[in-house]
Amino acid sequence: CAESSQFSPTITHPSTHPFPSNMVSNFSKFAQIGRVVYIEFGPLKGKAAVIVDIVDHNRCILDGPESVTGVFRMTANFKKIRLTDIVLDIARGISTAELTEVVQREKLVEQFQSTEASKKFQKEEATKNLSDFDRFKIRTYSLQRNALVRAEFNKLRDQDKKSNEENYTKMDRAVRIRQRALRLRKESKKARHFKKGI
Repeated sequence: CAESSQFSPTITHPSTHPFPSNMVSNFSKFAQIGRVVYIEFGPLKGKAAVIVDIVDHNRCILDGPESVTGVFRMTANFKKIRLTDIVLDIARGISTAELTEVVQREKLVEQFQSTEASKKFQKEEATKNLSDFDRFKIRTYSLQRNALVRAEFNKLRDQDKKSNEENYTKMDRAVRIRQRALRLRKESKKARHFKKGI
């Protein structure tokens, strides 16, 4: 499956490449045996699973396994999962017991927690569990931080403007001269056209 779940996935086999040698793919992630995915919808949202088999271009078979990630073996639609960069070297249709050994040996949970998808989900969950007072504190800290940043920016801007005041004056003078020359040129053109009309 391509990086975006909105597009039809590209089914691949571990022993073959999806594109001939003279073709270049626009994607770097594909639905394949051993690909670790992130569940985006449903009661298992935020959990990791491994593709153990491909049903068709719309569905695949996932397995956590349940004892490690909490995802039992099931059929899932490609639109409800997101592919990660992690790929396990497993056989097609691997049993849950064998998959458990591979997942524990490769430390899948630690690898998944370091991915952007897992970090985003953890941030969303933390935001949901905030109380009103926590939100008030965050807003207060944000206002204080923005005030400090704005004050430092204004200070640096004033220093830069003072040190380069002469350059600014020269630039303004050059712009005024250029504008005056353009205005005189337009007036001269109008005068020539007026004389020709007479």
